[in-house]
Amino acid sequence: MTPPVMTAPQPGETLLVYIAATNRVISTTIVVEREEAGHAYKVQCPIYFISEVLNESKARYPHVQKLLHV
Repeated sequence: MTPPVMTAPQPGETLLVYIAATNRVISTTIVVEREEAGHAYKVQCPIYFISEVLNESKARYPHVQKLLHV
């Protein structure tokens, strides 16, 4: 297995956004699905990733507000 490599989006491609929030961390990833030889289904290629460890005050935000914070 090889680690995912960031890729540049192409004009007209649909982008997918994944957002995850825990008590202490918020993470967001933007990916694009592309056809790839040797795969039966489209492969998700990462375009951008950001993660933030929440400080004491932000950790007390309601879960919905944490998702909107990114």
